[in-house]
Amino acid sequence: MKNRRLSKEIEIIIGIAVIFFIYLIASSHFLSYKETLSNDTPGINIGPKYNTAEKIESALEKLKGQRKEASIIKRADTAEKIVAVTFDDLSDYKTMVSILELLDLYSAKATFFIPGKKGAEDPSIIEHIVAEKQEIGDYSLLGPNQMELLSREDLVRDFCLSGAILKRVAGKEPTILKCSGTEYTKELLEAAYVCGIDNVVESTHIFNYKSFSSYEMTLGYISRIKQGDIISIKVEGYLGPEEYKTAKKADKSDEEKGISTKETAKDSCISEQEQLLQVVNWILQALDETGYKTEFVKDLPNFHRRETPEYLCGGKGGPDKTLQKQTDLDSEIIINNQKIDRQPADYKKLRIENQGKLSEIIKNVYTAQPAVSYLFRGISSTSAVDNILEVLDTLDAKATFFVTGKEIISYPDIISSIVSKGHSLCNGGYGENHSSPRSLSFDEISYEIEMGERILKTFLGEEYGPANKYYMPLYGD
Repeated sequence: MKNRRLSKEIEIIIGIAVIFFIYLIASSHFLSYKETLSNDTPGINIGPKYNTAEKIESALEKLKGQRKEASIIKRADTAEKIVAVTFDDLSDYKTMVSILELLDLYSAKATFFIPGKKGAEDPSIIEHIVAEKQEIGDYSLLGPNQMELLSREDLVRDFCLSGAILKRVAGKEPTILKCSGTEYTKELLEAAYVCGIDNVVESTHIFNYKSFSSYEMTLGYISRIKQGDIISIKVEGYLGPEEYKTAKKADKSDEEKGISTKETAKDSCISEQEQLLQVVNWILQALDETGYKTEFVKDLPNFHRRETPEYLCGGKGGPDKTLQKQTDLDSEIIINNQKIDRQPADYKKLRIENQGKLSEIIKNVYTAQPAVSYLFRGISSTSAVDNILEVLDTLDAKATFFVTGKEIISYPDIISSIVSKGHSLCNGGYGENHSSPRSLSFDEISYEIEMGERILKTFLGEEYGPANKYYMPLYGD
């Protein structure tokens, strides 16, 4: 009995010691991280180009008076065979360029979530990503795990610093955020929102360079993912415990076949970067072979399935505030009590009747007086549009916003703000096909333009006129 009691006491002492040890490690980690935040970014001359003191002060002030939260983007329940792909963290320049080449090879889209500090240390990588028309997202300042343990003040400081750095390098501040191995608490979402973040991302699957051992195993796993899933690939380091929870676990048969969500030994002759590129290639190839299209993660909410059609209402002078989202491609689109005809016209017949006439391409307008026109497109970010409208008001200027049909359907409140300020709306296409026009057929391009015009014309009603009859493609020229 004495021995059993002694054994129990030893177990308790060991348990307390382990907990204390973990506490010390966590404490030292976050003390070090706080020191990093208090010193801005070590090794980087913050100076005036990354001066975020005013932004941080403004964000903290906003935090006192409001409790709005950034939205969480999770997998989409969709009828379409799509997925979103993200690359988390930053590797060396050569590896990142190789990833971009693989994306180009498979005509795939991806969002690169980049830590601000690494982005500042090697901005050429970000510039290359932007040049390839892929998306940039915020991965916080250093990309640490368990950011929910930081105070709201430290979170604000982190997000503001990272956002300022990425804006400086990429040309615009990301409005989408992903945190590594972090629980998205109410406090974190509130801090993100006041820093200009509209959405945070929660992955369905997370992989790294050791996740697969062959293409056959990758294909077996990808063939069982769900439509609308978010696939994330960590380009640096190991998967943390929380990331294992977030990722879809491979079942026992997978591990027997070679698919592994655990860290396993590989051929020592192959570097981590080579293994990573191999895994990226396998995943993109498997997605292509199984018929999946890739969409930017920020666009994933547009593809959510709706069981019943939702109606769009509006009136003279712009859309009504009762507008609601309708994003299911299989359901009806009704605007101003009018059903939008989704059937394509006979484009072959129209092309023959047109006899080769071309629309005029407007690049420059020559005037007697100095003048400039303001054109914008891409309105999914509420905070970005609000900032633009505020600047235009300050300049007493009017602008033209090229909006897609799907944006009109999905973001009625933003459209309302634009129209109420007296700005113009023009045809940005339907928004269903995100490929460059150079890669689309004549019928595909025609349908994009026609559906965009049908929705815009019905949406504006009597306000639709010659000033709205301009078209700008989503990508390319």
